[in-house]
Amino acid sequence: MESLTNLTQALFTHLAKFGLRMHVGTAAEKSKSVAMHFPATLKETQEQNKNKKILPDIQLNSNTNLIHFVQEFKYLGSIISNDLKEDNEIKARIRKAWSVIGAMKFILRNKDVDLNTKIFLYTTAPLQALLWGAESWSLSKTNLNALNVFHHSAIRWIIGKIVRQQEDSLPKKLLGSWLQCPRKQGHPQKSSRSLYVAMLRSVIPDQISPEGKFNNFFNLAKDESIWEQKMEEYTNKLKSQMESETNENSNENNNDEPDENEEEE
Repeated sequence: MESLTNLTQALFTHLAKFGLRMHVGTAAEKSKSVAMHFPATLKETQEQNKNKKILPDIQLNSNTNLIHFVQEFKYLGSIISNDLKEDNEIKARIRKAWSVIGAMKFILRNKDVDLNTKIFLYTTAPLQALLWGAESWSLSKTNLNALNVFHHSAIRWIIGKIVRQQEDSLPKKLLGSWLQCPRKQGHPQKSSRSLYVAMLRSVIPDQISPEGKFNNFFNLAKDESIWEQKMEEYTNKLKSQMESETNENSNENNNDEPDENEEEE
């Protein structure tokens, strides 16, 4: 702590030589310049924030001025936290976006305003306020869900209750719609995983189980010569299948052609 105080005092003195002033506080006034401590691990950071442990203030100018420590601060409109997460930033962005929607409520809830106009206003004001600085975010699944919840809630708030809309509105029509198209018989459409497994089993059937478990796949794929041999065998197999299908089709076409003697008779 002593070395940090000496370094901060040296910086304060050096900036003053160029006419630059570091905003420092006093016992009665907080400073605009703040300090933040980043613990070594995330667990230590969470425990420190849970217990609200903050390091003592940095004393400057013979203890007449100080710089206090904080757990988070705002820089260029974005909130930076000592846990390096985006939770507080996302919450602040959502509150800001709702405040913008509240300021535009007389337009967004007006039934005489066209829906396309409302969408344009939503994307240019509330959505921009929500996603300000999003290019630097490192989103977790919880943060992404919070953004999706806001987006769907805002759309429902702008559109209004579907039941109370006009009868010719598209959401009202889709509310009680029904597709007169029964599902086809047979196995449902395969997923991407099942398609990958089926493709690998056709190339290396002895290395992939029906459940999609690998036996010796990675060692096989690392050996370039063996893998190329397997791929060549699979390619030749496909070529032979295509040739047999072509021959079958040509034979069927020949059988369908009428005999010249039969035509003359």
